[in-house]
Amino acid sequence: MVKKNYKDCPLCGEQQVYTNVNSYRYAIRKKSVCNICSSVHTKKDFSDIEINRIKQLYLDGYSLSKISKVIKRNKTRIKNILIDNEIWIEGRNNRKIIFDEKIKNNIITYYKSGASCKKISKKYGVSKVVIRRVLKETISLRKPKSNGKKIILSDDVKKTIKKLYLEENKSPREISLELNKSEMYTYKHIKSCGYQRERSVSNSIALVKRFSGMNYNDYIDNLSELKKYKREVDRITNQQPINNLLNYDKRGKSGEIGAFHLDHKFSIIMGFKNNINPEIIGNIKNLEFIPWLDNIKKRTKCSIKITKLMEEYKYVNW
Repeated sequence: MVKKNYKDCPLCGEQQVYTNVNSYRYAIRKKSVCNICSSVHTKKDFSDIEINRIKQLYLDGYSLSKISKVIKRNKTRIKNILIDNEIWIEGRNNRKIIFDEKIKNNIITYYKSGASCKKISKKYGVSKVVIRRVLKETISLRKPKSNGKKIILSDDVKKTIKKLYLEENKSPREISLELNKSEMYTYKHIKSCGYQRERSVSNSIALVKRFSGMNYNDYIDNLSELKKYKREVDRITNQQPINNLLNYDKRGKSGEIGAFHLDHKFSIIMGFKNNINPEIIGNIKNLEFIPWLDNIKKRTKCSIKITKLMEEYKYVNW
């Protein structure tokens, strides 16, 4: 048998029943009110301004769905308002949309200038089917770019795609540009063949490209050099009088409230990529204490431009 917990509403005194003990404790702690008193559960009335706007939008030709999105209210309630005001037309949204000659000519002009049916449909707030119907009545539609023939890849091209994707770790976009194929077709071919990189490798590729701008294979080839560079920067950083920096006394670990991390303004990996002397990257002028969460979000981004860094380094070493 489920144990029931009882609590009175602090506003109206109505008794509330809780079958979950955690919800009961939370309600006591937060002094929660009942559903009747809660503004979340209270049915919101429409103001006169909202009602007039709904009526105007409907008379201007807006559908019920579009009015609902604009007003951000339930479609059923909007429909009831229109019915109450005697302006609702049953089946209006299902009627065939008819354009006058001026709009038809504009649609044809847009289409001939190169605009797609989708783009024109968005401009006039109708579906693509309506635009295609208008165009078919007057002119012939453009032929699709595809010749309708199935693309057949040779064994050599298939092997090349496999090598580029699995061995050279290139993306479908990069492969499509190299082989002069569409990106979508390349992606579908890779998916149909079941080629899969290890999850850790896929994540690493994405992170390297996003935060360092380097090719993944170049990154792997330079990894040993990067480690040496980082080690040298760390050695120089440890020699700096960081106790003179602002917020040094707040230095702490990730997750601690109010903790700060030591950060390189111009990041180490960008210093390596731009072939900057480790003496400059590890110098006190390139160091600062920032909140630990900001440091994690920053990753390999730079909070200072290279020109500014060089100016400050020269100033301190004059």
